[in-house]
Amino acid sequence: RSSRRRRTNAYRRTADDLVLPDPGSLEPVRQGLLTLHTMLPEQASSSRERPPSLLETPRSWYRGQWLDCRDTVNQWLEATVVDIFLPEDVLPPGFPRADSARRHTMREPPMDPAVGADDMEGRRRLLLEPVDDTTDLALDDLSGYQERDTNEGVQLLLIHYNGWPHRWDEWIRSDSERIRPFRTRTRHRSTALYASPTPQSVFQAAPATHFKDENDDVDRQALLPELVRALSAVQSVLMNALPPEEEQGNDHARAMSFVDPHLPWVPSPRPMSDDEQMSDDDNHEEDDNNEETTMLDNSATTNQGVAIGRRDETRGLDRAQLQSLAPLMDRLGRALTDAAPHIAALADSVPEAQEPSSTSSLRIQRSL
Repeated sequence: RSSRRRRTNAYRRTADDLVLPDPGSLEPVRQGLLTLHTMLPEQASSSRERPPSLLETPRSWYRGQWLDCRDTVNQWLEATVVDIFLPEDVLPPGFPRADSARRHTMREPPMDPAVGADDMEGRRRLLLEPVDDTTDLALDDLSGYQERDTNEGVQLLLIHYNGWPHRWDEWIRSDSERIRPFRTRTRHRSTALYASPTPQSVFQAAPATHFKDENDDVDRQALLPELVRALSAVQSVLMNALPPEEEQGNDHARAMSFVDPHLPWVPSPRPMSDDEQMSDDDNHEEDDNNEETTMLDNSATTNQGVAIGRRDETRGLDRAQLQSLAPLMDRLGRALTDAAPHIAALADSVPEAQEPSSTSSLRIQRSL
């Protein structure tokens, strides 16, 4: 008989496994939700009219948000939004604005110059463009300038490069090509503790991003409503990515029409009557004859014949919509992964009910 001690199977749970571990900081989850709202359109509509690609919609940024920023030597670095100003906060009331009736003749530079954090005049010029005709324009130090016609919904962001001195802080327009959502231009460490991207150097003086309170134990109580808000917005974008169907009356019907009926959670279709079955067989026979005729007519070109002979499953899909949807789903999944321990910690902080109600018991049974 061997005297060697039998090793415990790794898949068996122990008493230590039942102890809820520390969920860690809530900041990666908050930053993940901030990035989601930046990538999402301001009003995620579920209307039947397909909106433009997410890459073409104006983006909103938030104080304390992490982002990628390209410096003046074309290097992408980690950065933090320190402050935000709107055009009406910077420009005087009634300042001339460009319109279709009066166009400037000077070409706009491809990139705005770097504007330091203390350069208030340079910050204001980020919203202006030069004009030749100075008639009826301001006669002060801004004479010869008018407000850009692209200022609608734009923000002026005070950016701090993480790990760098404050003298490199600068003002950047929110629609600038030099800023991108966090970790879309910089690398995410494979050894990071969180699924959501985290910076290598944290700006300690960054503005707070909490939902309700700086204490994570208190702020965790507001996490569920924010997750619902994010999921609802992403669901609208997913529905808009489906091909439009003229005969479908609602979004649920549109989604179900693209699901295979053999899946166990999809209700079985209503059995057809004998008359409906005969009509359906006639339609299929007519479709088969048309399809065979079409394939014979196009037999000279093999690729065309194969394409016509089978159903085009990508018909109606939008390439740009799907390309912008993929990173959005990635960020949502990462945020939900990091939020799961906090939801478990929130559940552990709720006192256990003596006798659960019938409604809650029914919900637990359905979830199991």
